[in-house]
Amino acid sequence: MNTLTTRPLREEHRGLAAGAETLREAAEAVEHTGWKTMTLLDESVDFLLYRLIPYLRAASAVLYPRIEEALNAPGATAAVNRDLEEILSLTREVVTLRDGLTAAPTRQERRSLQRALYGLHAIVRLHLAKEAEIYLPRLASALAEEESARLLAELTEEANRLAER
Repeated sequence: MNTLTTRPLREEHRGLAAGAETLREAAEAVEHTGWKTMTLLDESVDFLLYRLIPYLRAASAVLYPRIEEALNAPGATAAVNRDLEEILSLTREVVTLRDGLTAAPTRQERRSLQRALYGLHAIVRLHLAKEAEIYLPRLASALAEEESARLLAELTEEANRLAER
């Protein structure tokens, strides 16, 4: 396996995994009120809306079709595409809850936020593991370095375009 061809994706995954930890930290902080909690919630929403979701949408449009082609298996990435739908749903929930918070959130609001944030944390970690452990090794074995570089440039360009919306 040529891991050099997927090194930039693996580096991106490390950054996304660090962002996922912010989701966990925010879920834990929701137990308490105050500026730190709101800061972590805002950082989590920013990570979701401007980093993770654009990356996942770009991967769905650019990377996953190439993986299916490399595997000669149409639909092979359906599970990771479904992850995106659940991430979008939980993100909408977190944004709605965060936007409705008052200075003293109710116990129910805190529990709802924690459930959604912990859920997002788990789904994102699982999604990244599926990409790294299942798809990227197969992609690396199917791509020449030049083709990999073109694919990664296209993925990055699409993710950046989506993040600007």
